[in-house]
Formats: sequence, C-alpha cells, structure tokens
Amino acid sequence: MGDAVLLLKTAADGGEVPWYYVKFDGSGAEGWIRGDFIDASGRTAAALEVGTYTIDDLFTVSEAGCGMVLRRPSDRASSYIFANSLEPNDTWMRINGTMTRFRRTSASGEAFYGQTTNQRFISVDGALQVELTITPGAQDYEVVEITDGTLTIRRGEAQQTFRVVGDAGC
Repeated sequence: MGDAVLLLKTAADGGEVPWYYVKFDGSGAEGWIRGDFIDASGRTAAALEVGTYTIDDLFTVSEAGCGMVLRRPSDRASSYIFANSLEPNDTWMRINGTMTRFRRTSASGEAFYGQTTNQRFISVDGALQVELTITPGAQDYEVVEITDGTLTIRRGEAQQTFRVVGDAGC
C-alpha cells in the first residue's frame, strides 16, 4: 500500500472507472489497475492529457480547411481531439493544454478524401507519436463519415489509446 508507480497508459474508453497501466518503481512489475485503487492526481511528467477543442480553437493556430476531424464517441460532435488538414504538415491535437502540431510520416491502406485508413504522425518537436487506424463509412456529397477507429498517442513509455469517430471532407 502506498507504493509509487509510473503511469504508462490510460484506458480512455468512456467507462465509469478509468484503468491505468502502471509500472511499480520498486519491483519494476507492470500491469493494469482500476482507477479507484490508485491516486492518479500526482501524475508523472510522462502522463499525457489529450484535450478537446472546437473548430474555432483550431482556426486560431491554423488556416485548416478541408481534411479530417476526429473525436471520442462520447464527446459532442463539435469537440475534437484530432484534426488533419489536407495541407501538408497541418495536423493538430491539444496535449497537456497546448495545441500541438504534427506532421504525417506514413500513410497506407484504403484512400479516401485525402486520407488513408492507416496513418502515422510525429509532433514537430519529435516528442510525440500518433498512430491512427480508421474505418470510413458512407459518403455524403463531399463528406466521408469515419464510423470507427483507434488513435494511439505515445511519448516515451507513456501511451493512451482512444476509440474515435468523425468525418473527412470540406
């Protein structure tokens, strides 16, 4: 009881009680633990807080236009966690309260509206990596619905994975 742990991953699937993947400082043991069994208020510097933002927030840092926006399924339709413009190197997330720019490093899979089903990104400072796997759905005029996907963000050993939905288009 009272052992210090390093928070490595957070399960952010919208459940009532979060789950944390931790590493014990003393023994080096790793594993998942329910959030109500630990005090995560003193998160380590390795922790990642992925915040939401609106399209207005995005326009304050970018001239984003056509592209793809993603959100957690439980978030409001206008609260995003990821935006990838069709402009090269104009991808954004709010990390630890700061709008952070990314550039795409690889893309593969099915192509749709300037996107692909599998993409990787790195922050411009090289500290963060994002892996994205998405499932496109129906197309309505110039918009393709993103019906399901996963977004994984990493910094060192810290990692978080989110289910995402959204759309791509203008």
